[in-house]
Amino acid sequence: MLAYLYLGTNREKDLVHLATTVAGLRLPILVIHFGPPGIHHPLAAHTAALPIDLVPVHLPGLGLPRGPAPADELLIQTALTVLRQMIGRGDYRLVILDQVRQAVGRGILTVADLQHLIQAAPAGTEMAMT
Repeated sequence: MLAYLYLGTNREKDLVHLATTVAGLRLPILVIHFGPPGIHHPLAAHTAALPIDLVPVHLPGLGLPRGPAPADELLIQTALTVLRQMIGRGDYRLVILDQVRQAVGRGILTVADLQHLIQAAPAGTEMAMT
């Protein structure tokens, strides 16, 4: 498994280029977007024609208002469990954790959470993080 961390300045353009190039080879891609609801993702227009599954993840403090700490933690851990299962199935050649740096930077996800997502990927799966 290879993992890449994107640090460029034009995230949307580069994300679309990476995903459409890989998907154009008919390799299945999972894009997990950590962000607020209602935002039109730049890959949304490509999901009908290419093997791209786009999964929006709205977490407390990152698209959802914060609530009581135990409820927020339960919501975050439930989302992470589902995401680990999706990644771990091995259905995707490329998994993109879009804007995960923002979720970690804001303290919504921990570095350990991110490590668990990466470790869920089977051999032969590449991961990119923005």
